[in-house]
Amino acid sequence: MKSYRLSDLSDAEVSGLKARPRIDFTSIFSTVNPIVEDVRVRGDAAVKDYTEKFDKVTLDNAVVRVSDLPDAELDPAVKEAFDVAYDNIYAFHVSQKSPEKTVENMKGVRCKRITRCIGSVGLYVPGGTAVLPSTALMLAVPAQIAGCKTVVLATPPSCDGSICKVRFVGHGNASVFVR
Repeated sequence: MKSYRLSDLSDAEVSGLKARPRIDFTSIFSTVNPIVEDVRVRGDAAVKDYTEKFDKVTLDNAVVRVSDLPDAELDPAVKEAFDVAYDNIYAFHVSQKSPEKTVENMKGVRCKRITRCIGSVGLYVPGGTAVLPSTALMLAVPAQIAGCKTVVLATPPSCDGSICKVRFVGHGNASVFVR
């Protein structure tokens, strides 16, 4: 990693460092759009085909229910780290929950603000060579606090198609796994 001392740089050099590269998405869309359309039309069969093509994994089933997973045997230190992370993430996000509020803005007219959760949410946790259970927590805990009834987590499989043993277990509806 290169480091720079801004006081030693000209304005043009500083601007150059702050500039973000421009990406031409045209070629990306021409690749991605047919895949999205294929998944829209063929559903899970297309997902399985693309998983085999891109991840080099053949899956028996593209969907795994949390209740069907074997219990993970986590090292106590890892379990404790998950508990601490969960508690910290929960404390932060529960403070954002808006209470119901009623305002009488003129005599006899009451307005009420009610916050409602989204019924179903989809969470994407990147996978590949890095297992990111912290991302799963940072997405699932707010969904739990909001009261979302259906939470679906999507993530790439391990190279052998298995479920990664490092997963977060417990804490009610925030139970998530990394696959």
